[in-house]
Amino acid sequence: MRTTWISYAWYALQVRTRCEQFVAGLLQAKGYEQFLPTIRSIEQRATSNRAVQQPLYPGYLFYKHDPRIEGPVVTTPFVIRVVGFCDRPVPICDSEIENIRSLVSCDLNIHPWPFLSCGQRVQMVSGPLRGVKGTLLFSKSCTRLVVSVDLLQRACAVEVKREWVNACLDFAA
Repeated sequence: MRTTWISYAWYALQVRTRCEQFVAGLLQAKGYEQFLPTIRSIEQRATSNRAVQQPLYPGYLFYKHDPRIEGPVVTTPFVIRVVGFCDRPVPICDSEIENIRSLVSCDLNIHPWPFLSCGQRVQMVSGPLRGVKGTLLFSKSCTRLVVSVDLLQRACAVEVKREWVNACLDFAA
C-alpha cells in the first residue's frame, strides 16, 4: 500500500479581536495545525504591572489546511473569514511563516511595526536570526529588521546588530 503525502498551505484567518487564543484552541481541537504568533508585553494596572502574551497580529492567526475543505474552519466561533481576494482564500508563503516563527522564538525584543512596501531587503547572515529575510530600517540609534506578511499587510520589527545583516539580492527565495 502506498501513502501519499500532501503538503497543505498556510492561510490567514481573520478572527474577532481578543478571541485569537480561543479560536486557536478550537482549531487545534478540530485537528488543524495552527500558529498564533504572540509577543510578551507589560500590562499596566493601577496597583502593579504584569507580563502577558499578546497576539503579534491582533485579529489574525494562521492555519494549515486544504482549501477544498473550508467549511469546518469558517464555521468555528469568532472566525470572520479566511483572508484572500475575491472571496477566494490566498495561501501565505511558507518562508513568511518561518520568518515569523524565527522572530517569536528568539529572545529579542519584538513589537508590531507598520507594513512597509518599499525599502532595502536584507538577509540575516549571523546571530540568532540567521537566514531570516526582511527589510532593514534605521530608527534613532538602533537597527531594525522588519518582517512582513504581505497578504495581511502586517509586519513586525526586531532590533538587530548591523553586523548580522547582509544585502539580499534574491529576496523571493
